[in-house]
Amino acid sequence: AAAANVRRAASPQTARLTERIAYRSAFLVAYQNAALARRYAALVGRIRAAEQRVRPGGTALAEAVADGYFKLLAVKDEYEVARLFVAADAGFDEYLTRHFTGPWRATFHFAPSWWGRSDATGRKRKVAMRGWLARPALHVLAKLRTLRGGPLDLFRFTEDRRLAGALLARFEADFRALARHLDEDNYHAAVALAGLPATIRGFGPVKQAAANAALKRRDRLVETIRLPRAA
Repeated sequence: AAAANVRRAASPQTARLTERIAYRSAFLVAYQNAALARRYAALVGRIRAAEQRVRPGGTALAEAVADGYFKLLAVKDEYEVARLFVAADAGFDEYLTRHFTGPWRATFHFAPSWWGRSDATGRKRKVAMRGWLARPALHVLAKLRTLRGGPLDLFRFTEDRRLAGALLARFEADFRALARHLDEDNYHAAVALAGLPATIRGFGPVKQAAANAALKRRDRLVETIRLPRAA
């Protein structure tokens, strides 16, 4: 039995999953902070333990949760857009100089959910901002990313942020319950449930429509999983 456990621990699937969790945990530290990375690793770890209890050596559920949970935690919001820009900003002027001759001027176009008018489809119209203003603002915003989700979060009341928070809270509640009540009968439905965040893409009304469809699918799956009412 001990030898079998060693072989399972050293399986390629288990090794890949461990590497994936470690990589994404490191990403979440840069994305926000170490607390978010610990939050991610803790829930995935609980699901891994539950899966080994039901299906020793299996990784399908833990992989699905590791992917879906990460997607919900690492949304590409205003802070993340700023962080990604700052990471590439060191070579930005050099890149433009290599590809454009003569004098040039950078203009940034933003379409945040809380700013500007909407078009006929409900999407926000883009707002232009000169580089001399946009670039320092993005650098400051990137430094404020640790405020995300807290009382000082500049964007906590926007529609996109409220939707992201609701989806994350629902996912965490579902899988905390599943960690306690997972069994062979609800295993496949749990894997499908963990895959729902991958279907939610886009921003604004596009994301809202995808989320509505995913939540309807979630309700049907939860009925088949048959968690105890208290859970």
